[in-house]
Amino acid sequence: MNRRLENELKRWLRAEAQGRAEEAEQRLASVFRMRPEERLPEDLAARTMARLGARAFGSGATVRARAPVSLFLDWAFKIGVAASVLLAGVSAVLLSGMVVAFTRNGGSEQAVGWGIGLLAAASEQVARSIALWSGLDRVAGAMASAMLSPESLGAVTVGLLISLFAFRWLSQLVVIERSASHV
Repeated sequence: MNRRLENELKRWLRAEAQGRAEEAEQRLASVFRMRPEERLPEDLAARTMARLGARAFGSGATVRARAPVSLFLDWAFKIGVAASVLLAGVSAVLLSGMVVAFTRNGGSEQAVGWGIGLLAAASEQVARSIALWSGLDRVAGAMASAMLSPESLGAVTVGLLISLFAFRWLSQLVVIERSASHV
């Protein structure tokens, strides 16, 4: 520590000890301005929090925290991106060749016919699903009318209340168990 900083520190401590609060504040600000700037390690906060966490849970083990690593610096990510770009390029070349060959052989009429056939098949499936839906609608209506009886509604309400009380009791039990095991 340099001599000026040491003298200013002593003046601050003296002013603090004598109860001169305003002068002590000024001296303290001066000490901080004179202090050389030091850079802290980037992972200081992570290591400190890891040690505090280990100490809080009673683990005497030394904890080493790793500084967070960017996903973009990972070699597997870089290889994945390169493979995706290569696959897209190869696919574009092959697809363009297939389109050219398809159109040379009079494939445009075939493509339109194939598309219309696909559309017809899809609309047929939609029509079949609507017929299935009406059957499901009838089954749901019968179940709803049976469930709307007073006996059914009472049973559902009692079951709901029992499950709510059981959930509340179990959650309190878990809280009690956690607090007992971490004391």
